[in-house]
Amino acid sequence: MLYTPRFVALYGSLMEGVGSPAPPAGVWDGLRKTDTIEMAGDLYVVRGTNYPGFVLRVGGPKIEADLFLIRDEATFRALDEWEEASDAPDAPYRRRLATVYHRRQSVTFWVYEGNHPLEMREYVDATCWRDYFNANFATSEPTLQNDV
Repeated sequence: MLYTPRFVALYGSLMEGVGSPAPPAGVWDGLRKTDTIEMAGDLYVVRGTNYPGFVLRVGGPKIEADLFLIRDEATFRALDEWEEASDAPDAPYRRRLATVYHRRQSVTFWVYEGNHPLEMREYVDATCWRDYFNANFATSEPTLQNDV
């Protein structure tokens, strides 16, 4: 997978303030939060889990995400592994490029778009995963997709 640009938007379990399992060692060392952005699309819960998915959609609701600078390619590889992202047809997430207009400029970044089968998606009426998670799952143990 490509490494340029060097920004990634994290909309789900890796957002600040979401009490989810920790990512692999070294991931946070390779990330630096630069801002919070909004991107158009649909947010969903993967059925049987407390993990989110997001699908880019022009004209969709504005979904909040934390924008991070990625310091090196090793961090990207670790994030791809954590997100189980690849170009395989059955990969749960795919890393895609997106561009938004933010603070009077275009910002291009990577986002992990959900690739779950439609029957595994439970769309939520929320614009921020952190708020949705804290209201619905904050006291529960993480439920991994493989546990379903």
